[in-house]
Amino acid sequence: MRCREPVLALFVTALLTGTAPAVCTPSTPLLKIDGRTVDYSYFQYVESTIPQWAMKKYYPGFKGKEELLKKILERQLILQYYIDNGFFKKPEIKEHVERFKIKTLASLYLMKHMKSPKVTEAEIEKTIEKYYRGKKVTPELRRSIKINLEAQKLSQEREQIISAVKSRLKIVNLNPKSSNDVVAFYGNRKITYGEVKPLIGERAIPLSLKRALETYALYLNALKEGLDKELQFRNQLLSFEENLAVSSFERKVLNSVKVSDKEIKDYYKKHREEFKTPASAKVLIFVFPSEKEARKSLKALESGKSLKEAVPGFVFSTGREWTVLSNDKNNPVSMLVFSSKKKYNLLNMPDGRTLLIVVESRKPSSYLLLGDVYSTIKNRLSEKGAKQVIERKIAELKRRYSARIFPDSDRCFREEESE
Repeated sequence: MRCREPVLALFVTALLTGTAPAVCTPSTPLLKIDGRTVDYSYFQYVESTIPQWAMKKYYPGFKGKEELLKKILERQLILQYYIDNGFFKKPEIKEHVERFKIKTLASLYLMKHMKSPKVTEAEIEKTIEKYYRGKKVTPELRRSIKINLEAQKLSQEREQIISAVKSRLKIVNLNPKSSNDVVAFYGNRKITYGEVKPLIGERAIPLSLKRALETYALYLNALKEGLDKELQFRNQLLSFEENLAVSSFERKVLNSVKVSDKEIKDYYKKHREEFKTPASAKVLIFVFPSEKEARKSLKALESGKSLKEAVPGFVFSTGREWTVLSNDKNNPVSMLVFSSKKKYNLLNMPDGRTLLIVVESRKPSSYLLLGDVYSTIKNRLSEKGAKQVIERKIAELKRRYSARIFPDSDRCFREEESE
């Protein structure tokens, strides 16, 4: 049962003050960066892109949501810094963003107009009669047939929408020379090569140009229906631009951090224990039907008999050679071999069988040479240095943009927890 205390606390507050607490909505502002606000809908969008297992591990509960909001604030600070420094005015970045807008809105238009397909029992029976006559039809097969029929209907709907768009699209030039060249008409609307260029790059190959024009026509439909004004697209675009800015920022910081040979050697000397290979052993494993039979062979081996003499033929054929490592804590064979130190060991299995484990050779743990771990240490020190640079830069940006988190964020998170 979910905790209801936050809701009760809000209710009591309302009784004492005589005012009802405001409801948290998607447009409730959570962050402010240089006069620009980021609302609750964006937080929900970011949260929806993180797998549930990751949310539970890295951002659990109410405090986790607060940490995620702080992370979003830091990323938005970097985005604002990049906006102010003209990053998004660079031709290659403008084209990258424009490509994202066109493709995303075209996709949103398709999704909006594609209805959830309904498959009837009669359609399923017809498919069974056609392709599976005389065969046993399990519930799993029936479910698979239904999913396939739904996918077919979705594909048909998609093709119908695209066909309707194609019927209004008149291509007039598949070999444009400049950005101003008109390549098609969509209804009465001219489409120039420059408008679709973000979708195809520098070379206008006829086939790729045709596909780009179809996508662009879907995009124009999306604009006509105002899909570019909707929260879903707005948040997708903000996240895309944020990722572009943060990726560029982190890459530049990482490239700016220099690590000397001396620092790498000093780190290696201080952390040498981290760079040890685990001990290993080469073993032979024989599977016996019972512990009694395995013990009989074990005694024969310990008395000096050879493997062929001690192990019955029907068991000897099961022998397999393996290499086990001392750091493999999930392997019972490894655990036994490195805890007993004996040449011969028995391991009882849950199904009643017993393994006879023969250690053929052992290789002790050893230190890796500096040359083998040089790159690993350099990357580790570079990342550590980059993290420190980023922390300083974020602190500077917070002061520069007077960034802050609104108190309303607590209310939004508490309402979310109480649902």
